[in-house]
Amino acid sequence: MAGTWNGTWINSPDFGKPQATGNFSVTFTVNGTTLTGVSTVSGKTCVKGGTSTGTVVGNNISFGFLSDPTRPVQFEGAINGNTMSGTWSATACPPLAIQVYGTWEATKASGASPSP
Repeated sequence: MAGTWNGTWINSPDFGKPQATGNFSVTFTVNGTTLTGVSTVSGKTCVKGGTSTGTVVGNNISFGFLSDPTRPVQFEGAINGNTMSGTWSATACPPLAIQVYGTWEATKASGASPSP
């Protein structure tokens, strides 16, 4: 699980067409079931990343970060070897104050050993 994961995100079609999409990268260190690391996000969003925290239990992963003090971003999903995918949710960029959500998928960076 430790290492760098590179992925893509897309928002739900409920939030306009064309759908917003982008990329993200997260580098995790692992201590037991606790994840810590740094996330970066790109695409049509005000969210750019931050210090990540989360958990991994079996094949289930949950991690997130504060893009700023008022904009939490949360990822939930499942790990399958060197890939993982799931759903994300966040507070929308200003001037909206609504929850937005979508899906994501990521692949472990080359040279890394498979996840348990």
